[in-house]
Parts: sequence; C-alpha cells; structure tokens
Amino acid sequence: MDLGPLHDLKDVLPESTLEALLNPAAKSIGTAVGGLSDFIFYPLHKLGIYTEQKLKEYSDKIKQKTNDIPIENRDASKLNLVFKTLEDSKYQVNEEELQEAFANLIASTIDNRVNKFITPRFSTALAELGPEDAQLINIIAKQPNFQMVCGDLIVMYKKDGSSKPISDLWMSTIDSAVFSMPDSVDTLDALKIISVTRNEWFLADAYQTNYKIMENALKAKYHMSNLKENEEVQLRKGCLRTTTFGKHFISCVTGNTMK
Repeated sequence: MDLGPLHDLKDVLPESTLEALLNPAAKSIGTAVGGLSDFIFYPLHKLGIYTEQKLKEYSDKIKQKTNDIPIENRDASKLNLVFKTLEDSKYQVNEEELQEAFANLIASTIDNRVNKFITPRFSTALAELGPEDAQLINIIAKQPNFQMVCGDLIVMYKKDGSSKPISDLWMSTIDSAVFSMPDSVDTLDALKIISVTRNEWFLADAYQTNYKIMENALKAKYHMSNLKENEEVQLRKGCLRTTTFGKHFISCVTGNTMK
C-alpha cells in the first residue's frame, strides 16, 4: 500500500502499525488505527494534557466502532483521512460529545458503505465544533430528514401590513419539544452544515402540528396582553434544513441514517 501522506512517518511508527498500514487486510485495519492513535496521543499524555483513562475511553470507542463494521465492509483506502481525523481530534478528547463524534467519523471513514462521501472537510468541520454544537447535531440527527421547524413571534399591523419581531427564534423537535434557538445554529450555518430560513415552512401535517404547539408556547411565554386594536400576534414560520454536505456529515459523526 502507498502510505501517501503517512510516508514521512514510516521511520517513527511502531513496526506493528507500519506492517498493518502496508498490508491493510480487513482484520488488521483496527491494528493500524489503534497504532496511529497511540502514536498521536502518547506525547499529549506524557505532557499531562490527557489522563490515561481519558485516552483509553477514546481508544476503546474507536476500537468498538471499528469492530462493529462487518469485515467485508472494512476499507483501508482512506487511512490517510483517519490519520487526519485523529490529528484534528487531539484537543477535543476531554469532551464526551466530541469524543463520540470523532470516533464515529473514524469508523465511517473505514466503512465502505458510507466513506465515499468523506473528504478532509469532514474532520476540519468537526474540529471547529464545541460540545454544545455536537449536542445540537445529535438532536438534528434524530429528526426526520434531519430537519426541524422554527419560528418567532411577530406583531402584524393590520392598517399597513407591516410587522416587527417580538421574540427570539425558537425551534421544535418532531416530538414537540420547544426551545430557543442556541448559538450553535450560527456555528453550524457558518460551516454550511445547516441553513435556517424565515418565511418558509414545511407543509406536512406533522410539521403543522409542531408550528401550532410552538405558537401557543411562545404566546404564553411572551404575554402579549396589551395589543392595540389594529395589532395581531402571529408566528412567523421558518425551517431548519441540512445541506447536502450536512446530511452526509451528520450521518458520519452520529452514526444515524437519515429517515
């Protein structure tokens, strides 16, 4: 096997890791990944950045997720991206949500059922996320089509048809949990994982129920009792969608398949 960007490391990698990289039979891919992980994280452990227990947790997750891939689906063609993902994860291992996401991405990278979409952009984007961002991704991953309803309250002025917002933007899961839109939305939007649109909405009946529940919750929260005769409070409907990149990214870092 051509080591590609790993070629410069051939003189410093452990012999067992190098052998696994050069002869990446399906059964030995786990050995190669484990060796790369030890090589990257050992210096950080020696510097006291991570405890041995924390690194073992991460290593065990990678091993378990790798072993869960059927042997016939293990693919060593992107081990260079596994190395990059491990490098990009170096300073995120203390965060449980991100540790899980990186382990999932590593497993996805050596799984030929999903890795055709994986590029260096995946681990670069993941390295930009904080734990709150990863939590939001996990919520989105549980929604049908990786999308959610959102909206804010506006006051409509009947006289001239103008309006003004009176609430923050809120969002709702398919099981009707309503919460204010976190700052993580901006992060995911900037990375082109999701897009949020106002004045566009989903038409399916299930989503209409969500919009109504959200409207009632926001009206109760914001107590609009001093309206003038020509004023009316309405929910300005919106939608959170995942981009094409976002769909593949979320699938790979959560292990969830879009429903």
